[in-house]
Formats: sequence, C-alpha cells, structure tokens
Amino acid sequence: MSEGRRRAAAFYGVRAASQFGQSLALAGLFVLAGTSAHMAWGLSSVFVGMMAGAIIFGLPGGALADHLGPGRALVLGAALRLVAIVGALLVVSQPAFVMAASFAYSAASQVFSPAELALVSALHPGRAARAHGVLIAAQYACHGIGAALAPVLFLLWGPSAAILAAAFVYAALIPLTVFLAREVVRAGGEYRVPPRAAFALRHVAAFFLRRKAAGQAALALVFNDLATKCLMVAAPVYLHRELGLARSELALLAGPAAVGVVAGSLWAVRSARGPAAVSAVRAAVAGATVGLVALAGLSDGLAAALSRAPNDLAPLTDPGTARLAVAFPVALLLGAAFGTAPIAGRAALSELTPRTLQARTFAAQASLSDLVVLAPLIGAGMGVEAVGARLAFAVVAGFGLALLLLFESARLRRWAAATLLEDAPVGERLA
Repeated sequence: MSEGRRRAAAFYGVRAASQFGQSLALAGLFVLAGTSAHMAWGLSSVFVGMMAGAIIFGLPGGALADHLGPGRALVLGAALRLVAIVGALLVVSQPAFVMAASFAYSAASQVFSPAELALVSALHPGRAARAHGVLIAAQYACHGIGAALAPVLFLLWGPSAAILAAAFVYAALIPLTVFLAREVVRAGGEYRVPPRAAFALRHVAAFFLRRKAAGQAALALVFNDLATKCLMVAAPVYLHRELGLARSELALLAGPAAVGVVAGSLWAVRSARGPAAVSAVRAAVAGATVGLVALAGLSDGLAAALSRAPNDLAPLTDPGTARLAVAFPVALLLGAAFGTAPIAGRAALSELTPRTLQARTFAAQASLSDLVVLAPLIGAGMGVEAVGARLAFAVVAGFGLALLLLFESARLRRWAAATLLEDAPVGERLA
C-alpha cells in the first residue's frame, strides 16, 4: 500500500470509528436520560449540555487545535472524548448528572472536530471535495450503525452497555490517531501556531472579511444548518397536519429526497473545486430558498389555480393532489441542496483558508451555526405549534433570500452603477 493510501485509510478510519463511538455514546446518554424518573428533563438536559459545550468551547477548541497542530490536536481530542465517556460511565447510577456528561463530551469534541477537518487540507490538498464527501458519508453510515446497535446493547446488557462500548471504541481509536499524527508530520502537513496568534480571534474575522468567497461559504453552511433544523421541526407538522399525508405517502416523499441528496453529493464531489465550490454552495442556498418558498405557499397557489380548471381536469383539482404535486419536486430540490451545501462549503473553506488558520476557521463556522440555529430552532418549535409550519418555512426562506442578496451585492452595485451611467445625459457620461 502506498503512503498516500495508507494515510487516507487511517484518516477515514479515524472518522468512521469516531462517529461510530459517538453514536453509541450519545445513544447511551439518551437512554440513560430517558429511563430516569424525570424523563423529559433528562432528555432535554442532554441537548442543553451538548449545545452549551459547543457554544462555550467552540472557538477556544479551534484555537487550541491550531496551536498544537491538527495531528496532535486530534490525539488530544480523542483522549478527551475517552475521558468524557469514562466519566459518563460513572454517572450511570446517577442520571441527574447526565447533563454534565454530555457537556464534557461536547467540550472535548470542540478540539477533535476542527482538527479533523483541518487535516483535509494537510492530507488531501487537491481533493478537498472528495475528502469531505467521504467524511460526510462515513458520518451518516456509522451514526446509523451505532443507532441501530445501541438498542440491542441496551436490551442485552442494560443502559450502560452502549456507553461502555463507546469507551472501548475510543480506547482502540487513540493508537490510530497517534499513527495518523505521525503520518501528517511525515507528509509535511503539521504546523504549530504561537499561542498569542492562535487565541487572537481577530485573525479569523479579518480572514472572512478579506476573503469574501470564504465568508460566503461559511454563511452558506450556517444557512444550510438552519434550514435543515427548521425542516426537522416543521416538516412533520406540515406533512401530517397540513397535507394530511399517510405513512405510505410519506415514504414516497422520502424517495425523491434521497435521490436529491445523492445527486447533490455526487455533483459536489465531482465539481466543487476552486471557484466552482463557492458557486455550488451559493446554488445550494438558492435551491433551498426556492424549496422553502414552495413549501410556504406555492402549493396553495397551485390548488387555487387548479380549482378554476375545466371539469376534465377534476382529478388534479383536489388540494391534496396539488400539494403532493409540489411536494415531490420540492423534496428532490431540497435533497439536492442539502447534499451539495456541506461538501461544497467545506471544500471551499479547505481550499481558501491558509493552512495555519484551518481549525479556527472551521470552529468559527460551527460556532456561528450553533448560535444562529439555537434561537430560531426554539422559536420554530413554538411558532409551528401556534400558527403552523408555513410561517417557519417563510421566515427561513427570508433568511435565504437576504443571504443571496448579500452574495450578489457587489454585482448589484455594479449593475446599478452601469444603469445610472447609461441613463445619464451624454455630457455627464463624458465628464
């Protein structure tokens, strides 16, 4: 096996094992919280602990990863995750401390995750989109395997079994991260940033302001997170209450959505290089915005138009049929947008960000996503219950439209200046 393939195998192996272990650990924490005397509080405490750890330690974790270098930070992050998981084993008999366990795991992840993403540019500098595509595929596949295995472990050996299995996974993962860190050094991809520079976050802000394309990619990733979370909250209400879809019809909608995700992911992997990566992620924002607008009101407009259709089109005049006619292509469009955005956006950041700023850039983007998504996610839950899902779709679509206008602001200013110049008198144009 060549050195490049050996490094790639170690890198993707770390990703697969870490995501599998994370899935087991989180499933174990949720089971522990859900089987406590105060189930609702326990389940919410896991979410609160995870979000608090991400928001508090997101930027410092990225700074530490750049200070240590991505290889060393990956080893440290894996070790800290193992410590957090072992700590979770100690609270199995005390579910009241499950929030502290989830907080500790989330805090450890703020070192591990940006270091892992920073390694893409170190190990795959010319194939960032492909590397991010494999990372995302491994994430979902291994999360699915872990989520499927956790209930079996619970039934066989009790609530601590999944957490114990996660501890074994991370204990085996640490030697692999050490090997990968050595390979990064051999490949010349390791670096260290002095602490004063690493923890001065003004460098990250200055980079995003200076490199507009990188800022656009980061904002597009934030919007993608916001839109997906909105759909997670509002889509079940929309499909069940407002469209009245049966379970079989919901399964039919999953088909075009899955096709869209696969198609968008493959397109991003093949084409998201250089300026094309930024163009792809902007197209994903446009696609998601159009899809959300369609969910917010297009189906009702189509139903109203069809209600005035001739009698021979009676099968199409049913409002439910009209809404399904909109839901199928919208599911395909949203799937394509959500498949494209994370790969293209991260590829753009990997290619545009200086090597010594990689971990802080990804940490800043993730922290901004957590901050932006948190309040609207809570508001969307209350708003959906109060006035329905369409308002949530419309609000998020408004954010998408504002983002697209921001992306095109320079072009719009040039167009406005050219239009005003053409309309000016000849003397003013020649002045």
